[in-house]
Order: sequence, then C-alpha cells, then structure tokens
Amino acid sequence: PAAAQPAPTGGIVVASPAWAKDLVLYQVFVRSFADGNGDGVGDLKGITQRLDYIQSLGANALWLTPIFASPSYHGYDTADYYAINPQFGTPEDLAELTREAHKRGIKVILDFVAGHTSNQHPFFKEAYGHPGAPHSEFYRWQDGRQTQYASFPGAPDLPSLNHSSPAVQQYLIDVAKH
Repeated sequence: PAAAQPAPTGGIVVASPAWAKDLVLYQVFVRSFADGNGDGVGDLKGITQRLDYIQSLGANALWLTPIFASPSYHGYDTADYYAINPQFGTPEDLAELTREAHKRGIKVILDFVAGHTSNQHPFFKEAYGHPGAPHSEFYRWQDGRQTQYASFPGAPDLPSLNHSSPAVQQYLIDVAKH
C-alpha cells in the first residue's frame, strides 16, 4: 500500500508549539462540568475549584467548549465574541481560572468558533435584509436582498462568515487576540 500523504496546507506551514508535543488534553463542556456558584449550571468558578482533580489525571491542557455569549446551551453559535456567557461567569472568572491553571502547569484553550456566528449576532441582525449595511460583507449571501445565506449544514441559525472578506479576516484576528 502507498504511504499516507500529508494533507495539503495551501502553502501554509503548520507548526505546533513545543508544549503541544506532550499534550494531555482534558476537554470540559462548561455547562455540565462543575457548578461553582450553586445555580445548577456549570461555570468557570466550578472549573477553577476542580483544577486539582484535572491535574491529578495528568492533564496539562484544558480545552473549554465555547464560553462566549450565545443563545444556545452548547455555545457554538456566538452572539458576542467579546462577552462571556453570564451563566458561566465573568472575564475576571476566566482570568482567575487561567491564573490558577497556569500555577499547576495547565494551559487553557478556548474553543473559538470562527466559521459562523449566531443569527443573533449584531452584525448578522444589522445586515439581514439590508444590502449595503456596514457588516453586509461579513456573511455569505445567496440573494441580492440578503435574506438567503449560507449556513452551517442543517442549521439556518448559524450563518456562515465570509472568510474571503479582509474585514472578516481582521475581525477574527482581533477577536482571537482579545
């Protein structure tokens, strides 16, 4: 049999950081992992309280499912990339979790959904049905009236971002840096 060929990268060199070589990743679905404030919903404080447990498993990286403002339980439909879902806590809670994880040698990785947004995202709401709106180029419209659009397969509430737009590219870079 022929040897497996590496996937094409379009000329982009893909390199992993050195710390990823010995990565032991622990994924957390934030909503159901640990409730730190007693309201029945998992949150960032709850995860912080369970870091010793995570460390005892040998994990040196923690992958959090989406924590940003979203209208759904799963969070894969971001409505605001700059806001933490209030059910999960505050930016200060995220900073505390990160500080405490780093004290234990645990990296924190945030699941960053960059292929689509929620249909509740302000840019989408502004542009839907309004050709020429300031953020019209952010989405992949399929008609001139901007009422039909590409979306995540089978999920019309997840409109696809237009990655060929330099404005979208810069926005996503800015969000990732934040």
